[in-house]
Amino acid sequence: MARNEGAFSARFAYPQIMNGLNLKIFTHLVKQIVSQISQPLDVNEMIKFYLQNADKNNSDSLLKSFMDFYGDLYSICPTYEFTKKYSEYNPKNNVYFYEFTYQSTGRFLSCLSNYGICHGSDVEFVFGVPLLTNNTNTLQIDIDFSREVMKFWTNFAKTGYK
Repeated sequence: MARNEGAFSARFAYPQIMNGLNLKIFTHLVKQIVSQISQPLDVNEMIKFYLQNADKNNSDSLLKSFMDFYGDLYSICPTYEFTKKYSEYNPKNNVYFYEFTYQSTGRFLSCLSNYGICHGSDVEFVFGVPLLTNNTNTLQIDIDFSREVMKFWTNFAKTGYK
């Protein structure tokens, strides 16, 4: 999972959010989305939760809150629930879950915006994109981080541990 999991997918599912959000549109979208979910969710509590740290008069702040809501609802929570259930039904098997929190200095392939660490942001490091570019703006920290990520993934594939 990526820290800002919904930033990428929310823009595609609801492109109108990129034109700016206000409190009325935010509330309408959240209510609309929650009404389509089969789980009984308290939409007012969800709105309250996702707006608790938002500047309700700032479109960018509301956009970030909406993206957090969207990512939690459609990616983070279902993945967590699946992982939890899998581990309950298969107690002899280990289950691993991680959150990718590294903010790239260069932004190679994913999340070409200022919306944080989006879905897929880890892929460029897993496959060594910073090592493959001839970009003079690529910083050594991104190259070193990519080497570490490749080592973690390779070791995990070999041993099941980092």
